[in-house]
Amino acid sequence: MEKKSLWVKCQYLTSDLKVIVILIAMTKFSENKIKKVMEDYGLSNKVISISLDNASNGIGTVKMLCDEKIIESSFNNSASRCFAHILNLCFVSFVKDKKKPSNITIEQSN
Repeated sequence: MEKKSLWVKCQYLTSDLKVIVILIAMTKFSENKIKKVMEDYGLSNKVISISLDNASNGIGTVKMLCDEKIIESSFNNSASRCFAHILNLCFVSFVKDKKKPSNITIEQSN
């Protein structure tokens, strides 16, 4: 079984437009843990956007945060899907059913 993890990263701009990025939490995923992290760091009603990897648990969590007014905007306005992850899913889906041509040999070097 795949272990789900939660990484909470905070990004903001300083008054002189310097981008600050801080990893503030890394834990096993659960809806209760993300609520606790947001409460512990005073992030309730301060979040503008949450990036998702399209997993149903992340989507459900953001919907729950919006429903409980921990995030003040709607799901459609606060959730953004990670484009790199979507592109990877498309690529994997595309090549999944493709077979390697018999005249190509793949060698690995050590």
